[in-house]
Amino acid sequence: MKVTLNFFLSTLKSIILTYINRVYNWHGFVYLCAGLLGCFEFCIVFYYFFNIYSLFLVLKLIFAVDPFLKICYCFFFVIFLAPFVRTRVYLAISSFLSVFCFFWIIFLIAFFLSPFSVAGFQFFQKSNIEFFNYFIKLDFIFAVDGISIYFVLLTVFIMPICFFLEYRNKAYENQKFFIVSLNFIQVSLIVAFTTLDLLIFFMAFESILIPMSLMIGVFGTNKRRTKASYLFFMYSFLSALFSFFLILYIYSIAGSFDILTLLDFSFNSSQQIFAWFLLFITFSAKIPMFPFHMWLPEAHVEAPTVGSMILASLLLKLGGYGFIRFSLPLFPYGTFFFLPLVKTLALLSVVYASFAAIYQLDLKKIIAYSSIAHMNIAVLGIFSLHLSGLQGAIFTMISHGLISAALFLMIGIIYDRFSTRSIVYLGGLSFILPEFSSFFFFFMICNIAFPGTSAFIGEFLTLVGIFSNNFFIFFFTIIGSFLCVVYSIRTFSFVCFGNLSARNYYCYESVTDLTREESYCLRLFLFLVFFLGVKPRLFLVFSYFPLKIVLLNYI
Repeated sequence: MKVTLNFFLSTLKSIILTYINRVYNWHGFVYLCAGLLGCFEFCIVFYYFFNIYSLFLVLKLIFAVDPFLKICYCFFFVIFLAPFVRTRVYLAISSFLSVFCFFWIIFLIAFFLSPFSVAGFQFFQKSNIEFFNYFIKLDFIFAVDGISIYFVLLTVFIMPICFFLEYRNKAYENQKFFIVSLNFIQVSLIVAFTTLDLLIFFMAFESILIPMSLMIGVFGTNKRRTKASYLFFMYSFLSALFSFFLILYIYSIAGSFDILTLLDFSFNSSQQIFAWFLLFITFSAKIPMFPFHMWLPEAHVEAPTVGSMILASLLLKLGGYGFIRFSLPLFPYGTFFFLPLVKTLALLSVVYASFAAIYQLDLKKIIAYSSIAHMNIAVLGIFSLHLSGLQGAIFTMISHGLISAALFLMIGIIYDRFSTRSIVYLGGLSFILPEFSSFFFFFMICNIAFPGTSAFIGEFLTLVGIFSNNFFIFFFTIIGSFLCVVYSIRTFSFVCFGNLSARNYYCYESVTDLTREESYCLRLFLFLVFFLGVKPRLFLVFSYFPLKIVLLNYI
């Protein structure tokens, strides 16, 4: 029986891999599927020869004990493996680890996650390192709650797609360095979203700057990529220096970087005002808010497609997450003190970015300014200090991460075929690329928060929180949402309708519609956006009690 079972599973795996190899002709993708099928085969054999309880205990020991530290170890091992393997093999290994990480997190949520109303922080792990005879104690604290789990899920969903899209490209110079950068960005984001230590968060926050700056400067698409990389690095680095001074200041007062310890520490009013302002400079530059927004359009225009997807869907979320995780619970007096300033700047950013998007000709700049507007709507929801506003802000950020990643992927598809992103030279694409035009239409209506999409749920909850707080801000936020409809419809009309431009007309015979891989990626994005719009309760329930705890100081 043992021989029969092993023979059956091995034969089935061989058939599946042979089919994948013939259909896709990607050796790296075959290696990826082989690894996943091998893990599945191990579980089946273990369950057959032992029992389900033994399998459950083994899986819990492997995957649910210190999971985030193990994930970090895996990624660092793959990063240091880069010099010793060929580029395509390294891409396959990195892709496998990224996909495996996604299923790992889903497995943890499905089988080992307790209700957040009871458990609070989960998968808690803490280890200490002392420096200079205990003068500085560094705590490696990892845990998730109903706030951070959204951003971890978004990270482990977006990054495998970025690796998957690399399979479209033939081997090129420095491709291995690009893959190493993707690995480093993914592990840094996971650390930033799961750590409960201010210093570790700052280190992860800063470590993303180097690979992302090099990704823009080395692999950018135009001659201005060096300037864009410089702007991104300088805005992010200089703003993050304020956080570094804050960390030293807090440690000199409280003697700890641990957030759980700092929550029990009583900061006086002047200390809270000073600390909150330093955090605000850092996070407002990352979101970004006016007047710290100038780097984002330049970075998006010059970044490669994968870089723009990561920048819009993941890196901008660090600012919103930082406000919810650090600014609100640690410094409530500082929040009240700077509330008028934050709301004014966020509202100005929404209206300014929406008007700026209307007058742009470059597709990437349009979506970049749209990102500024949507992220600042989320900021208004956060600082409404209302439960619906906070839930809507998180939902808006997650929804924006999915929609913006899909839109930048589609802009990359246009650039690959026509070598331009200007709407002046595009037109009538519905005649040439009907499937592409259909997807572009759906994601544009998602961008305007059409009912039934995740963006609608997030924006509606955010507006409820804003309305309960201030009608004046609510009114101008509605204007920003209306302007979003204007530039989204304008962009779609310019790109897909009208007469064929001369450039497109002569390319009619040679340009192909979406490939199978591009279509699968866009379908996956579209499914999630509509699924979250139809079933939002499945995700909103996680954040209810953690956000209630955050708002205890504001009742």
